[in-house]
Amino acid sequence: MPLPHGVAALVQAYAAVHPPQPYTLPRMREDGQLAEDPCVFGLVFRWAGDDPRTHAQHIRQSSFIEGVWTPALATAGVIAPRPPGGRYPVAREHGMHILRHWYSSCLLDAGVSLAGVMEFMGHSRKPQPVAVGVYGHVTDETFAAARGAVDRTLFALRPVAGGTEAERRAAR
Repeated sequence: MPLPHGVAALVQAYAAVHPPQPYTLPRMREDGQLAEDPCVFGLVFRWAGDDPRTHAQHIRQSSFIEGVWTPALATAGVIAPRPPGGRYPVAREHGMHILRHWYSSCLLDAGVSLAGVMEFMGHSRKPQPVAVGVYGHVTDETFAAARGAVDRTLFALRPVAGGTEAERRAAR
């Protein structure tokens, strides 16, 4: 998936303040068995704060949805606020999967080819029409169009004049 320049600038600015930390995951061999040597990579996004249970730990999807995603939707007025002592309403259309729909719509609206959208979404070409599978190609221009589509759409959501330096750079 192409990384839009504006998003890259934001991640670089974040990583400059919060350097990635080593994180280890098991690695699977091609035969499906666990490899003896694990995969170590730099974990960029992790919990901050003073809680020893979560500080600097990886962000679990359920914790992110409950602690960040759903409250953000409520703050934006997309869903109802959490009732006192209760839980946020759960609805499939408010889950993070909606970001995949936003991304594909953003690319298609910007004229990125169906072959490119399928490639970036991780969709197989097998059930698609022969014309797409045979004649639809993903080129450097497809990647550039996808990056530009997300940059134009994402950074048009709010003015960046009062934003961070990284947001202002990304908007240029």
